[in-house]
Amino acid sequence: MKRILSIVFLVLSAQSLWAQDIMEFVVIKDPTDTIINIRESYSAQSSIIRTVPNGTVMFCFGSKGNWAGVETMTENEIKGGYIYKSFATPVYAFSELKTTDIKESLLILQGQGIEITINTGSFDEKQHTFKYDETGKYIIAIDDKRVWGTDGGMPTAEYKSVTISFNGDTVTLPKEALHNLYQPNFTHTRAYYDKAADALYITTLNSDGAGGYCLVFVVKDKKYKERVMNTGF
Repeated sequence: MKRILSIVFLVLSAQSLWAQDIMEFVVIKDPTDTIINIRESYSAQSSIIRTVPNGTVMFCFGSKGNWAGVETMTENEIKGGYIYKSFATPVYAFSELKTTDIKESLLILQGQGIEITINTGSFDEKQHTFKYDETGKYIIAIDDKRVWGTDGGMPTAEYKSVTISFNGDTVTLPKEALHNLYQPNFTHTRAYYDKAADALYITTLNSDGAGGYCLVFVVKDKKYKERVMNTGF
């Protein structure tokens, strides 16, 4: 029953993720400055708790009036705050690449002179090390890293490669961009290109039905920049 409820919740969250402007990755831009203030609350009088440069990608978890709640997530820490909603541009506002081929372990997206090839494959237990909880039943770390995509169970699939061609110039995402990302899902994989900023955003929502997560790979000036993670709900 828990697994069924988790799957239902994930589906509803996925619908929200792609359909609304308050549960999505956003690019933070201030047209009048190069630095954006992240405030403690939704008020211009609220304390500034941090600053980020233009072009920063964050997850938008809600809005109130002219303010948007945003956050970043590392392996073990979430940093949130509030910005003017007008500074937050959803990644889906940019030109979307189209899916031209999709198979069980292959996805190709094309558009704007760009071709993205994503390959996935079976998870090989022999190639990894595991850390279990005190019961010895649930995996809490793989290769000493947080597990994305499962809720204590053994992964069955992982990313093998992500290659991007910009009119013939090839960019391959490094291994560190793909590590500990399990249960990839092509159904919710999208790609968007901001031509003015020469920024490509590859977004997805992955899960085995219980350990859901969303992420965006950011490629800037035809170079891999970062991946931004969130649980999404």
